[in-house]
Formats: sequence, C-alpha cells, structure tokens
Amino acid sequence: FYVVFKEAEILTVEETDVISDNLVIFYNGSTKNIEISNPSEFTAKNIVIYAITGQEVVKVNNVFTEVNTIEIPVNVVSGVYLVSFDYNNGTQITKKLIIK
Repeated sequence: FYVVFKEAEILTVEETDVISDNLVIFYNGSTKNIEISNPSEFTAKNIVIYAITGQEVVKVNNVFTEVNTIEIPVNVVSGVYLVSFDYNNGTQITKKLIIK
C-alpha cells in the first residue's frame, strides 16, 4: 500500500467532460482487441485495463500520440472491466467496458 502525492494541473469540469465524451471504447470479438477511438487526439501517459475485481489486465504506456484509434490486444473472458486513462496534464478518466 502506497500513498503518492503529485501536483496536477487543474482542469475545469468542461475540459474533463470533453475528453471523456470523445472517447469511444468497445471490444472487437473477431480480432480480440479493445478498440479506443480518440477523435480529439488527446495524449495519454498510459491506459490501464482492470478486471472488476481490481486485477490489472493490461497496461499500455505512451499512447494517443497523434492517432485517433488504438487497438489493444487482450485475452479476456466475458465480464465488466474498467479502462483508466492517465493524461499528461494530470487528468485521470475511468470508463466501464462490458464484454459479453
């Protein structure tokens, strides 16, 4: 257990909502990839996918560098997952992904 303090740039609610609203996440069963559409091309430090139990499934560093779609190959079973985005400006956004 660690407690980490870091300084972060303060974002307004509107800026965070814009980032969150523009992200589209889905599981492509034929390619077994999690596909993330990022039309505004926000740069993320990393993306971490967690099982609903809190177990880290996969972590990808330095993503969304001037790309609007990323595919993350995963070997997962049906269930609920959390996809966490850490942005360079200190913002963290978590979205829920349901895989059937």
